[in-house]
Amino acid sequence: MAVHVADGQLFHITIVKKVGMRSISDSGFRLFLLAICCTLVLLNGCAKPRRARPTPKPAPLFVDNNSKPQPKDEPQQAEEPVLEGPKLEITQSGVTLRWAEKSGSQMTASARSADFNEITQVGSLIDFSASLYENGKLAASISASKAMVDTAKRAVTATGGVTLKSIERDTVVKAAWIKWDAKTNKVTGNGGVKITSAAGTAEAAAFVADTSLKNYTLLSSGKGLEK
Repeated sequence: MAVHVADGQLFHITIVKKVGMRSISDSGFRLFLLAICCTLVLLNGCAKPRRARPTPKPAPLFVDNNSKPQPKDEPQQAEEPVLEGPKLEITQSGVTLRWAEKSGSQMTASARSADFNEITQVGSLIDFSASLYENGKLAASISASKAMVDTAKRAVTATGGVTLKSIERDTVVKAAWIKWDAKTNKVTGNGGVKITSAAGTAEAAAFVADTSLKNYTLLSSGKGLEK
């Protein structure tokens, strides 16, 4: 008998009986053949099956590991002080105009009537009176028959029997016209200026002072003063 095995597989079994050899009993031959078959089956079953290798995924041609640059925050610019718009109130009893800034009030004015341009922010007030503030503190009062107000420039020019009174000190100024600049807290006047204070009375052609009339200068000429 010949048995051929290749790679754990049973291909062919050939049994050859030679003439003249001692005959083998049928039962013994069958047991021998069964043992051979069982051995081959066990050998075939113990062989480990080959697993198919996974196909590798192709590597990406290009990988961008760099994160996109984030836009830089622009530095915030310092905000400039913004003046609040004028608050103009018209009632049956008259007109009220208020100026203010972040530090506080600048002026509170009243008049019998007003002609105010909302676009140019310039207007005229008749029978004008106002409270003037310096650094947010009430400093003086002013009255006149007429006043021109320029909100953009924060300036008031009063004309016609103008009277300016200091709140903190006993000082009164009268003149033909007086101009007040809220931005610089400066007051200028011209035309028959008369100043009355605790020190006495003085007259001059013009004067320059601060809003509270704490410091003032009398001038012999009003030349160069802007009305």
